[in-house]
Amino acid sequence: MTTINKEKLTMKKMKFQGKILKKLRKSKNLTLEQLAKKIGSCKSYIWELENKNPNISGSKLLSLAHVLNVPPSTFYSEIKCIE
Repeated sequence: MTTINKEKLTMKKMKFQGKILKKLRKSKNLTLEQLAKKIGSCKSYIWELENKNPNISGSKLLSLAHVLNVPPSTFYSEIKCIE
């Protein structure tokens, strides 16, 4: 008889962190409107990114990173998923 040892697998997932965006925006003394204009978006989109942590397109991520002068990875943190 063969037994299989089932171990919990831990996977890491990267999640956009809106609070980091908000902190960086404020440190550069930018309003929602100003940042939105710089990346070709609207202030409600920036507000959603900061407060709801939705998925973000690669082009918007790169635009934010460029305007705020940080690497794109700055906006992400790892979360562990146990399966």
